[in-house]
Amino acid sequence: MGGRGGRGLGRRSRVVSIEYVEQPPAPALAPHVEALWWMRRSTPDSPGPPDRILPDGCVELVLHLRDAFAAGSDPASLAPQPSAVLVGQLTGCFFLQPRTRVETMGVRFRPGGAFAFLGPRVHELTGRVVSLRDVWGAAAGELQETVASAAGRPGQAAAAQRWLLRRLATGPAPDRAVDAAVRAIVGRRGVVAVAELAGAAGLSPRQLERRFRAAVGVPPKALARVLRFQAVLHAVGQGAGDWAGLALDHGYFDQPHLIRDCQDLAGETPARLLARMGELGRRFIAPERLHALFAPAPEPFD
Repeated sequence: MGGRGGRGLGRRSRVVSIEYVEQPPAPALAPHVEALWWMRRSTPDSPGPPDRILPDGCVELVLHLRDAFAAGSDPASLAPQPSAVLVGQLTGCFFLQPRTRVETMGVRFRPGGAFAFLGPRVHELTGRVVSLRDVWGAAAGELQETVASAAGRPGQAAAAQRWLLRRLATGPAPDRAVDAAVRAIVGRRGVVAVAELAGAAGLSPRQLERRFRAAVGVPPKALARVLRFQAVLHAVGQGAGDWAGLALDHGYFDQPHLIRDCQDLAGETPARLLARMGELGRRFIAPERLHALFAPAPEPFD
């Protein structure tokens, strides 16, 4: 999120004046959490326009400290989110609309990182935005209250991380085979065959898929597809060249293959997608945000 895109990012959209900052997590959380982030509107006079959010392989925990965003799969019929939500693995785009008073904090889990806090319930969240209370009950209310009452961003970060560390201490043991497969997919930016991942894990492709889906929320092929597309967006944000060359450089058969994946994942062709994305959506595909997505995760502490 945040930052300036490259020459391929198309025209600028209407300014919504979203302020965004993030910070890395505590070392004990870093194997599972990419970043903690905060977002607010600097000109809170009217709701912003709906903006398209793309799948990126990450589960997010979102706390709305003022007005909750409206969200949904159709920009013409968005509904307000609960004040605290978990956004599961996305398999296609959805739309967010900032409301008048935006003050939001989030926790972005790494691909596969939410399992340490949720266990196999990760799979139940796929394609859904779920109230935090529906997942963690009274513990979710504790998180909301402690973060909302904390003093500034440092206090909010400390409160959220204490809560996450307690959940981590009682969470499930990692599935080492799945963790290794996720690292391979991230490290190779989605250009890897499931059979190769399964062979490295000493599993059949079907065994790996079953365990991977339970721990990550989607099959390995689906995560690889999302991350390969995000790698293309990363290259575009850094000023990379034509779509045909990008397709071949990122493991697609040809340019039509890339276009089909973009339409499935984002609902648009690549050029139309980047021309229509607004300020909010661009923050999720900014070069520095995608650099963090593809950065190697630290090994979990034993």
